[in-house]
Amino acid sequence: MGDINRFKVFADFIERNYKYNKNILDVAGGQGGLSIELKRKGYNPTIIDPKIKSNINNVNKIKGYYTDNINIDYDLVVGMHPDGATEYIVRNAVKNNKKFAVVPCCIMPINKKLKMNYHEWINYLYNIAGNNVKTAQLPIGGMNIVIYN
Repeated sequence: MGDINRFKVFADFIERNYKYNKNILDVAGGQGGLSIELKRKGYNPTIIDPKIKSNINNVNKIKGYYTDNINIDYDLVVGMHPDGATEYIVRNAVKNNKKFAVVPCCIMPINKKLKMNYHEWINYLYNIAGNNVKTAQLPIGGMNIVIYN
């Protein structure tokens, strides 16, 4: 289990960096922790997750997987430890000229034959994102590097 403050800390990061990007797609946000924090801050989050919890109130929900054929008609796409959706978030945002912020955890590239360690994974995602990408370290325990544009 991750740091209990991770959702609040990531929501604070989003608020500092994306004040005007109100419509947010929260990828793999199944239990709603991040979206609930974003809602409290005045954002309009939508969770997409195949195992979404139905009891999350006042948050839009899409039951399903986030892949390369998802319409991202949102201002910002985010993922807090989104596992297998991580690379899709970066690739789709770049392809569709959208803003994104992702905190990778598990090393799960689309090409399952690729083998790498965590730092190689971060560099791999960074390189996919292109010229305007940045990284930051969130003040939480565990995997805490955010890649964003």
